Amino acid sequence: MNQLTKLEPKVVRENTFSLYLKPKTPSTGIYEGELLLGGGDPKLYEGELSYVPVEAQAPWTVKLKGVEIVTGQITPYNERIFLDTGTNFIVFPISQINKLIDDIAKQASDNAKEKVEIIYHESVKRWTYDCTYR
Repeated sequence: MNQLTKLEPKVVRENTFSLYLKPKTPSTGIYEGELLLGGGDPKLYEGELSYVPVEAQAPWTVKLKGVEIVTGQITPYNERIFLDTGTNFIVFPISQINKLIDDIAKQASDNAKEKVEIIYHESVKRWTYDCTYR
């Protein structure tokens, strides 16, 4: 990002990026999303954005204070997590992962008014869920 903000004329207006994740489109079966360099697009979200201070850049690490699903219930945490914007996962401390998965499943199920399953795939060591409930 630094090289894009320092060029004249500026290629991007600010040293920020936005990552928008969207559920699979039923008609195509394709997951869609957007990576915007230099800011965000207010048409793609509601409310105010919050910026998260970066604790480390290689890899991108931030402090997770809590988890909130649509219900508005915040489950507090105080953990450093690794965000990998080149993939579709977040690396979370193993000591807290079961609590996190249970909290997300409960809040998502409450919001969806049906059981939302979060499944662990041993072969690839990943948790997944259906983004329809996003």
